[in-house]
Amino acid sequence: MNTATQPPAASPRRALMAPSVGVIGGVLLFFGASSFGDTPDTRDTTTQVADYFNNNRTSVFVGCVLFTLGLLALLAVGAKVASMIDAAGEPSIGRFVQSTATVAATLMLVTIVLIDASLSYVIGQEAPDIAKGLFELTLVATPIISLVLAGLVGGTALGMVRTGIGRRWFAILSGALAVVLVVGGVSFAHSGPFSPDVQQQVMLLSLVVWLLLSGRGTRERAAV
Repeated sequence: MNTATQPPAASPRRALMAPSVGVIGGVLLFFGASSFGDTPDTRDTTTQVADYFNNNRTSVFVGCVLFTLGLLALLAVGAKVASMIDAAGEPSIGRFVQSTATVAATLMLVTIVLIDASLSYVIGQEAPDIAKGLFELTLVATPIISLVLAGLVGGTALGMVRTGIGRRWFAILSGALAVVLVVGGVSFAHSGPFSPDVQQQVMLLSLVVWLLLSGRGTRERAAV
């Protein structure tokens, strides 16, 4: 006779109250990006850029840590969505979603977190002449990252529609955000709403919204 006790199942009420990885990731990315503060723009000189990162070292480092943790949560959400789509019969779309999440997180880690941390750690003090050039890379990378993120949320929308998993409103939202991100992917204007500087904020806000709603949006209808 098997006398092993089974662990108590989580109540639906507690499951609804527990924050999802997406919510945690969205909050981390939001506060991580906010910790960078009012970063320089393309009109600033290299001396002004270097001075900014020298004078805001602590907040930039805090932002880098929070932002990195948020990117780890993005990978976890991507893995969850990919496994759901794969299990529902669309393995190719599932692998695409997982791949785009990995590429997007890697690009943001290299072109945002690593560069900002390097500028505050040593480059702003010891090599200020290259500060603006490096910082510009964090901006011009925005269209590239936006296209990869468009693949992530667009692939999610396609996979949900093709398989019928999750909530329909989240599939529609993911599709709409994919369109917004595609616009950012072709925005190379020197100034204005279609400049990488402005579109970086649009990109990060779109990603935060998607992550915050991903937990509830991918929940099976029977569980709601």
